[in-house]
Amino acid sequence: AFTRARIIASGAALKALQSMGAMGRRLHDFNSELLPPDLHTRFTAIEDTPKKPTWTRLDLGHDIFGDGSYLAVPLPGHALGHTGLLWREAGRPICYAADATWTLEALKENRSARLARSLLFADAKAGTVTENLLRAFIAEGGEVRLAHEIMR
Repeated sequence: AFTRARIIASGAALKALQSMGAMGRRLHDFNSELLPPDLHTRFTAIEDTPKKPTWTRLDLGHDIFGDGSYLAVPLPGHALGHTGLLWREAGRPICYAADATWTLEALKENRSARLARSLLFADAKAGTVTENLLRAFIAEGGEVRLAHEIMR
């Protein structure tokens, strides 16, 4: 439907997923059939964009538009190349952390579903580190938004 949309994602994760066999792709819930046939002309690897400081606990981010307005920040754990998006609203940093964890309440109270994370995440230990990082980000005044919270 969006034939001219630019696709920005982890180049390392895409390469790893594309090199996997069918079972590996299935385990990572990756459907290469959903990728557009002209992906190579529309794709930008996050790793190829300039790094800039976020001035938060999230450290460095990748400047995906080249103007500093939105920075892609690595949030490893949930999926290969899992990345959040950082921007500012009224001077406050906002991080859309996508699927880094299930609910904001559980994140803030450090009571995430550890068993589910160990079964569903690409790297459960990295997911724990990411959750700790997001809690520190919140403690310093940042706001976290999650995919599951937005869809309620």
